[in-house]
Amino acid sequence: MLKAEKEMTLKQLREMLESNMHADKISVTKKRITVKKGYFYTFGYSSNKLAEKVRTLLEEHKVSFFSIEDEDHWNAWPKDSFFKVIVTR
Repeated sequence: MLKAEKEMTLKQLREMLESNMHADKISVTKKRITVKKGYFYTFGYSSNKLAEKVRTLLEEHKVSFFSIEDEDHWNAWPKDSFFKVIVTR
């Protein structure tokens, strides 16, 4: 777990993530950060790669976190498939 000198506000944290990655939805609360990215074809991308991107951004900005989980929600067309990353703070 990393410790920040001064914690970012929730708004600053959301803005930092939005400006550094392309995600469909980013949700930030005191205890959890959720990043969701939809796909039709993966083109070699995975939920693990998305989780690593989130981890790297949090570490670069010295944001403390406890754990990171990644999920791949594949659905047959016409339903949407998406990668989901959950960060517990």
